[in-house]
Amino acid sequence: MTEAPGTSTVPLLRIAACASVAGVVAVSVVFALLGDVPRGEPAAVLDHVNDRPWVWMRLSGIMGMLAWVVAFAALARSMRGERARAVAGLAQSLLVVAVAVFAVDYAVDGVGVAQVANAWADGTAPRDELLQQTQTLELVAGGLSILSQALLGLALLVHALAQLNTDEFPKPLTWIGIVGCAGWFLGGSLRFAGVPGVSFELFVPFTMVAMVWVVGVGVVAWRRGSALARAAS
Repeated sequence: MTEAPGTSTVPLLRIAACASVAGVVAVSVVFALLGDVPRGEPAAVLDHVNDRPWVWMRLSGIMGMLAWVVAFAALARSMRGERARAVAGLAQSLLVVAVAVFAVDYAVDGVGVAQVANAWADGTAPRDELLQQTQTLELVAGGLSILSQALLGLALLVHALAQLNTDEFPKPLTWIGIVGCAGWFLGGSLRFAGVPGVSFELFVPFTMVAMVWVVGVGVVAWRRGSALARAAS
């Protein structure tokens, strides 16, 4: 089998490797700093937000997801085989939509809630009004968050399925991705549907498995790029 058309396969693989790992690092740091947000308790939420670099955390999360868009776009272009590239192209369209929803969610929860939290700390507006604004923003951000999780799981699942159609990625690694992303998608979908007993914490382990897969994909991409560079020299 030959490489995908073009002479940019090695740079694409380098970009994919760096962007995939950078995205995982950014998202992981944001989740670590996020803490246990007291959702449903507006006053506690505002205090929680004021204790953290909230806007920068949300911006970092968006940048991390955009890094994944870049990483998987580069992988899609570098894949061998028409079927693999076709499935990866479909997955990339889904990922762009998912990250767009994610970005809107983080903008509402980041900028919107942060502004209310600043007013809460400064005492520049009636407290009852600020609490009502917080409840409204949380409802909007909560719905967007659940939808984005389902869409992210679906998009990454299709990317993992694309890798089944090429011999460039170890099959055990690909199946780890399929399991993690399928659980992510299913958990997010059930949460969006309002199924009782399904919480975000229930499918967090699947998102962690999926992120391990993304790092593994980055490592494989880097090694493959190095092998191609050596072969061309």
